[in-house]
Amino acid sequence: MTELVAFVSDNEAVIGYVLRLIRAEAWDRVILLSSSSNVLSGFKKQVGDRAVCMQINTQLPIRLLANKFEESLRDKLSIEVAVNMVSGPGKAHMALMAALLKLGLGIRLVALGKDGVLEL
Repeated sequence: MTELVAFVSDNEAVIGYVLRLIRAEAWDRVILLSSSSNVLSGFKKQVGDRAVCMQINTQLPIRLLANKFEESLRDKLSIEVAVNMVSGPGKAHMALMAALLKLGLGIRLVALGKDGVLEL
């Protein structure tokens, strides 16, 4: 399979959605991005060793946020990642996409549908 990179907020509906997305595929690794350390620790308990949790500061300027993503993700991903952006601010989404592209990674946008994971 591949790695999943997903934003997650402290909204209960989003947390449930992301958990179902994680469980719907046999992801090699799950990288979760959130501004909430409480949300991340809850995911770490439920997902286990496959989860890499990164707390992000969405108040940073977009260029600095993109650079932080690039530095943090550089050695954690293979050549292709599945990305889900159902949660999180647009600025963080843009910064993540910029970082992944700078790293030269293939990107698959994914969502959860009735029959499992959908590639968009």
